[in-house]
Amino acid sequence: MFIEIIEKFAFRSFSLIYHPVTSTQCPSVTIILTGHDRIRQYKTIEQFVSLTGDLLPELFYFIGECQEVAIKVLDSVDEILDEVEQEFVILRDLSNHDNIPRFYGLFLRQDPNQDQLWITMELCSGGSVTELVKARLQRGHRMDESVIAHILKETMKGLQHLHDHHVMHRDVKGHNILLTQDGEVKLIDFGVSRQVKNTQDRCCTSLGTPFWMAPEVIACEQQVDTNYDIRCDIWSLGVTAIELADGDPPLADLHPMRALFKIPRDPAPSVRKKEDWSKNFLHFIERCVQKDFEKRPFLKELFCHPFITQVPQNTSKV
Repeated sequence: MFIEIIEKFAFRSFSLIYHPVTSTQCPSVTIILTGHDRIRQYKTIEQFVSLTGDLLPELFYFIGECQEVAIKVLDSVDEILDEVEQEFVILRDLSNHDNIPRFYGLFLRQDPNQDQLWITMELCSGGSVTELVKARLQRGHRMDESVIAHILKETMKGLQHLHDHHVMHRDVKGHNILLTQDGEVKLIDFGVSRQVKNTQDRCCTSLGTPFWMAPEVIACEQQVDTNYDIRCDIWSLGVTAIELADGDPPLADLHPMRALFKIPRDPAPSVRKKEDWSKNFLHFIERCVQKDFEKRPFLKELFCHPFITQVPQNTSKV
């Protein structure tokens, strides 16, 4: 169906494929255009059109009342259709949550050399939590535990929304957790996510980013009849907690292939200096990175963990 939608608009040089609502035209907009190594900012529609070529105004019409948007530009569309379709379906169906960026529409830009898909969504101008923790460590300050707990709790809310709809994220990491200008936490990047029939359903494909991948996910590449469930996201959440403490995930100094070899064989990971952190934080990590995923908790249990329950309801206190 997704391919049919794209083919339907193949005769247009720049066409709206999908938009969730109809809204009024926005006279000016700040656009962050991201893709691979490029990030460009345009203050007005006129400047954007003049610098990017002959584009139709439909993009800006359908953005509507939005003041700022992010555009994820995907090249080589034919090679990544499955990945794009998965992200599109999740954004279309599940972006109505406080911890997932609002989805504004999907556009196809045809070009004689290379087609592009543009995914327009809510701008998270605060950057990723990875950038935040690294910036603090460079200034000689580690992340405060209360801030880590807040980020993890908000990320868990987004993950719970996915899990409630039987979706595994499969790429939870600091780079995929963004902050808005107001400090809201948003979970992004659903290209390798997987819809399952129910919470207990299993997968057997090895996907994700090596340093954050759960042992059972890695095992699917090496062992026949091995599978996993949505608790692979819990492992990645635990590794992300370590990343927020140390600035990098465990084994980050190794080649990714070497890390994939060691993760299933090494003891469960933890922070570098345990004496710097509270028992509650260390225990939370320990629960997340239980190597036997059958003994690993689901999110609903983790929400009751003391490290998470300490987060105040009023986040202005964090």
